[in-house]
Amino acid sequence: SVLMYLARIVLKKWLRKRMLQRERLVSVLAVASAELANETIKGLKRQIYSDFQVIGIMITGSSSTNEEKIDGVPVIAFNDNYKEYIKNHVVDEIFINVIDDYDNIEKIVESCVQMGITVHQNLLNVSKGAGKKVVDEFADYVVLTSSLKVAAYRDLFIKRCMDILGGLVGLLITAVMFPFVAIAIKAKSKGPVLFSQERIGKNGRTFKIYKFRSMYVNAEKRKKELMQQNEMQGFMFKMKDDPRIIPGVGEFIRKTSIDEFPQFWNVLKGDMSLQLQSMNNMICTIWSACRSSLG
Repeated sequence: SVLMYLARIVLKKWLRKRMLQRERLVSVLAVASAELANETIKGLKRQIYSDFQVIGIMITGSSSTNEEKIDGVPVIAFNDNYKEYIKNHVVDEIFINVIDDYDNIEKIVESCVQMGITVHQNLLNVSKGAGKKVVDEFADYVVLTSSLKVAAYRDLFIKRCMDILGGLVGLLITAVMFPFVAIAIKAKSKGPVLFSQERIGKNGRTFKIYKFRSMYVNAEKRKKELMQQNEMQGFMFKMKDDPRIIPGVGEFIRKTSIDEFPQFWNVLKGDMSLQLQSMNNMICTIWSACRSSLG
């Protein structure tokens, strides 16, 4: 019993610390009928320890609102522009608690599931919807959860353990190769060994990835000069014999995917999920390149 008591204390401290790290909490957008709006916010905020934060509430049947906030939560007008709101804000999950406007709710569920957002519907007022479904608990509500893929907590725990283990192994490999790669890069080009860049992750979250630098330091500035030679459409840039790549070293670490190894830090942090097939391909490519270079 003493161990159980100590475990609870440690768990509570961990939860308090996590709650202070707002960027790691799941962002939830609530959708509710006008009669249930206040009750919904109170219900979602009733739990002291939770892994989510309510970022806003849409009230059905109203395209505009006179009330700016409910218990500190911003009220968002319910109209056809909800997709734009989701695109412009980080929304991980949606909680629906309505007693009317079922046709619009069904459309919201279907479109949100297609966008990869998990939807929870209060079972007392549930409507049809797309995606795989499972009866679950969310805050103090029994809900029907719809998502493209529904994973059990055990599966998510195992996947996270695999990410941590894979991240640690990958970082160990990265640490071994770091001195050799760093010396090779420094010998050919002045500047930092690692290159960092902002990327868009799940549901619009931004995070910083790290790579071994394979290009000259002024690569981004020179990219504007070379845009006319771009062989790709859209935001992608690719050209044959790119002059920004460090000769020899840059070409080798790109060909062997060595530049990707620092991203195991992102896997360990939880920004990215480990793809075992990708890791296996990288290791096989490096091994083949090393064998060919040795003769």
